[in-house]
Amino acid sequence: MNKIINCCPHPVTVFVGSVYNPGNGRYTGGTPLVSFTESGCVASAISTVTATEPIVVAGEELPSCNRKFTSVTPLPNVEGAMFIVSSLYAQAAEYLGMDTSRLLTPYGDVYTESGHKIGCTSLIQYH
Repeated sequence: MNKIINCCPHPVTVFVGSVYNPGNGRYTGGTPLVSFTESGCVASAISTVTATEPIVVAGEELPSCNRKFTSVTPLPNVEGAMFIVSSLYAQAAEYLGMDTSRLLTPYGDVYTESGHKIGCTSLIQYH
């Protein structure tokens, strides 16, 4: 098994047996399979944001902007490891032409009945 390092600023718990509710678009229930604690390395996407022309909706001008990814924080140099990162980090790395084959992102957020996010149903593996 590969070593997996969580580079998110929070634990990531993968659940099995969660039930999807199409009414609210959320997974609930299930049993925790594995939990990855924070490693202390936080993967961040760095970008510049510039204002653009407002978007006009029903006569009102809504501010808008463009975001351009400029870099990402480096991940630890651990041979053979895979890294749990945010979707934003993975998108930025892909946009910047980096190797994303060792990146994993949480997918299928699992919530408590009261609406608190507690984990995910799987990890997306980038290629």
